[in-house]
Amino acid sequence: MKKSFIIITNILLIFTMTVYGQKDKSLEANINVYARYNAQKNMDLVFIADKKHLVINAMQYGFIIERADNQSQIFHKIATVKAYNDQQWKDLIKQEKNIKKQQKLKAGYAFYKAQLQTSEQPIDLNEGIAQLKKRKSDDDMSFLIMLLMATKDQATIHALGLTYTDKTVQVGKTYQYKVKLVKPDAIFNTKSTPITVSASQKQKNYQHLFYVSQNDKKLEFIWNEIPGLQGFDIERAQAGSQNFVKLNNAPIYAVSGNGKYVHSYIDKNLINYKKYTYRFYADNFFGDRVKLFEMTTFSVDKTPPPSPNIQKPEHINPNEVLITWKMPKSPKDLKGFVVARSHQNKGKFNIIHKQLLPPTKRRFIDTKFDKSKINYYIIQAIDTANNISSSAPFSVVLIDSIPPVKPIIASAVIDSLGHIVIKIKPNPEKDLMGYRLFKSNSSKHEFSAIREHFLDSVNMDKKKLHIFKDTTTLNTLTPKIYYRLKALDFHYNQSDFSDIIAVKRPDTIPPTTPVFKSVQVFKDRVDLQFALSESEDVKKQYIYRRTSLQDDWELLSELPNDKTEYIDKKVEQETKYYYCLRAKDNTGLYSAYSISIYATPFDDKVRPPVNQFNVKQKDRQVNLSWKYPSITDATYFIIYKNDRRGNLVQYKKTNKTKFTDTDINARQYTYAVKVFTNDGGESKLCDVKSIIIE
Repeated sequence: MKKSFIIITNILLIFTMTVYGQKDKSLEANINVYARYNAQKNMDLVFIADKKHLVINAMQYGFIIERADNQSQIFHKIATVKAYNDQQWKDLIKQEKNIKKQQKLKAGYAFYKAQLQTSEQPIDLNEGIAQLKKRKSDDDMSFLIMLLMATKDQATIHALGLTYTDKTVQVGKTYQYKVKLVKPDAIFNTKSTPITVSASQKQKNYQHLFYVSQNDKKLEFIWNEIPGLQGFDIERAQAGSQNFVKLNNAPIYAVSGNGKYVHSYIDKNLINYKKYTYRFYADNFFGDRVKLFEMTTFSVDKTPPPSPNIQKPEHINPNEVLITWKMPKSPKDLKGFVVARSHQNKGKFNIIHKQLLPPTKRRFIDTKFDKSKINYYIIQAIDTANNISSSAPFSVVLIDSIPPVKPIIASAVIDSLGHIVIKIKPNPEKDLMGYRLFKSNSSKHEFSAIREHFLDSVNMDKKKLHIFKDTTTLNTLTPKIYYRLKALDFHYNQSDFSDIIAVKRPDTIPPTTPVFKSVQVFKDRVDLQFALSESEDVKKQYIYRRTSLQDDWELLSELPNDKTEYIDKKVEQETKYYYCLRAKDNTGLYSAYSISIYATPFDDKVRPPVNQFNVKQKDRQVNLSWKYPSITDATYFIIYKNDRRGNLVQYKKTNKTKFTDTDINARQYTYAVKVFTNDGGESKLCDVKSIIIE
């Protein structure tokens, strides 16, 4: 008997650990509380224990709700709630006239009865441990599904004793709530973490919690676990349409609780780039259906084209590598190809052309490969959605014709006698044979070879391989002499030309002298045309003027190097002016003065007419007045008046700008004024004005 008792005790202990302690060795449980401040300015509470055993306990004996002011944090009991009994459930179902709501209440009542019956079922010790675990798993799953269904309806939650509405809260205040069992549980150490909530309305935005992955003909929606929401649904409509269709057959619940993206849904068989609008819904713990947010998006083409098959690259010419490839199948959306090169068969490859190669292209010639290294090539195919596929890398075998790298002239120095020393930075090639020096008097002219330093020369010292000497004349108008190099290896492969280096000769020759080409003389200016100095090192050019051959030249203006004419407006009539030119180079040497020319602005004897000429009658006389800006002692005015025949003739002379005519015998008179100077100058007649004598 004692042995049988030990066996039964061990079985019960194993069952208890399996049912209650497999994942919670401390046998702790928690009553989760959810709260919200509703539009009626009340506080709604929902509380659910995280162990089925505790939910059954609460259905039988009830919950105690406690509240504390957030400042005092002293909790007081404010209510006790308990699930309806059988009669209350039946009355509630009978009073509900809405068929759908009645069905929800019936499902809730069935859930209530099922849990109470489960708690009363005895443990059959004839079942093995595996059967007990399976029964526990099935039982827990059934409990979870029924609980989720029950919490979708406010009336059902209330009847199950899982909710309470606090109608004594004050707007704007913050409260803490916690819930405990009326009858403490004998198995679990039950805790209720206080929840803090403010009695104020807050608009929630869930959009930032949702993510969409655009794939080929499908969209994957992923979102975080949202506290207080469960049973997600998704609806879809074509963009711009309100004909939404629900996509999921059953509500979507979390698949894990690790704090990462625990919800997901994939919408397949879409048309790429066609826009769709999606709506997301969920149930909260208060029995409400909540619309979370709405988004419009589309699937994209992410299927890359088939990978090109690169053929073996060929070194067809010293500076050309031919790359060819094949496509196993050329898709309709093929956009083109990219050829890339690297010195390693993996890692970063660099594109070797500027524009995308057309989809019909199957060959490319590389002219910029590195002849001193291994060159690997890949071909990438790109479609219109910018999806990329790559070939395997393939190297090219280069013909042994790699020339030396471009040499560098380190320095070139000239002395006062025209001796030049040119030093070269040594090339790195092991098969370097030497250098060839080229020379020209212009960087734009053809260079001629003037020296060769080769190691196979009989008298060539290796130390002198990188030094060239040359001489040049200083008596020349060309200011610079130019050098460049080529390096050669023992296979007579020649490098590219080095960069050009310019050697400036010491300047001992002044620039050439500018010359006048023509001169035009006017009454108020002198127009000069000339040809400037043609020396390359001219820095400035000048024009000078004087009024006497015995006077020194005075600088009139500095001339831009592209100006070939000058207009002298600071002149006086009847004055003789002499002009000459001179140039200056960048070393300060001046050219000789040019042959001078002279010009004398002339007086054309034309004087400006009077202005503002007025004729007015006063009593039996006519008053004339006018203005003239430049009156001198040599200036006088002739007044014209009509004679008896009506002809305008000279009438009076005056040196003033007004005149009074008292000889009035006719009915109508005509007047005009003309300017004269003592040197023979005269103006044209001013506008004629007439007056009728009253």
